[in-house]
Amino acid sequence: MASGAVSPATSCARPKSRGVLHWHGLHAIARDLVASASRSVLVVSPFIKRTALGHLLAPLPAEVELVAYTRWRPDEVARGVSDVDALSDIEAVGGKLGLIDELHAKLVLVDGTRALVGSANVTSAGLGLSAAPNFELMSRIDLDPATASLLQAELRSRSRRATSVEAAAIQLAADALAPNTPETDPDAYEPDATRMDMPARAWIPQFRSPDRLFPLYQDAEWLSSARANDPALVDLLRLQIPPALSRTAFDELVRARLLETPAVWALEAALGNPQRFGALTNLLRAFLPDTSHEQRQAALQVLLRWLIYFAGDRFKMDTPNYSEIVSLR
Repeated sequence: MASGAVSPATSCARPKSRGVLHWHGLHAIARDLVASASRSVLVVSPFIKRTALGHLLAPLPAEVELVAYTRWRPDEVARGVSDVDALSDIEAVGGKLGLIDELHAKLVLVDGTRALVGSANVTSAGLGLSAAPNFELMSRIDLDPATASLLQAELRSRSRRATSVEAAAIQLAADALAPNTPETDPDAYEPDATRMDMPARAWIPQFRSPDRLFPLYQDAEWLSSARANDPALVDLLRLQIPPALSRTAFDELVRARLLETPAVWALEAALGNPQRFGALTNLLRAFLPDTSHEQRQAALQVLLRWLIYFAGDRFKMDTPNYSEIVSLR
């Protein structure tokens, strides 16, 4: 079969919505996708090598916005699996590069709708540019705007902007490691698993208006423009809500995730008997150790708003004689 051809079993006779699977000529397929962009190109790859990146971006239209995400670790740069100089190549075409330390995804997304997703990094072996390329799989899929917006919002939230200062520091550290670090095929490299499984910090909701969470979740324009530290966006991302849920499904999933949190378990245990709001504030000390008493009060107020909104069948708050009494139903 010729390079870049699609096998009969995966030909375009299938409906586009079901996706097309590719494993030959990935470099040409990815280049053609980039060349077709009219607004934006998003590249996500843990390992980026300059030669492969240059090939991929060669047909990038001048007016198209480019955003890329990768990860830089001194030991990986020392092994030759990534080039920090890719930053200058991306900035040279007006693009931006974000860093996500735990990144493992591989994606090329054009205009927020058309994507290649699969196993290939932006390396010569990954895209089939080397003499002995890897066997990689990439699927051509179409994304709905809500999915694309949620994805891009999470990428922004989890990343930091790559700078020349950090690039120089990473390269300096890599150079120090290099004499004792054998060069590695970037697409055969397996990272240290202990660095990939760091426990997530206990989550307590931040957004004060749980009744507004679903409309924001549905708002693709807001998702694409919200600040990374916006409380509603932070909560949506921590909840890991999939796109395109109905209101009922959304509420049920938020409720389930909320009731699974350690802070709510502690609250339920303390409510064997009704408690005054003020008496419950210290419960959050274990989950918010670096906050003041006033900040924990505000956090408890938000948590209770969420519980009463999403789990009003289990929690309630009454105000007899202007006192706030929290109890289980």
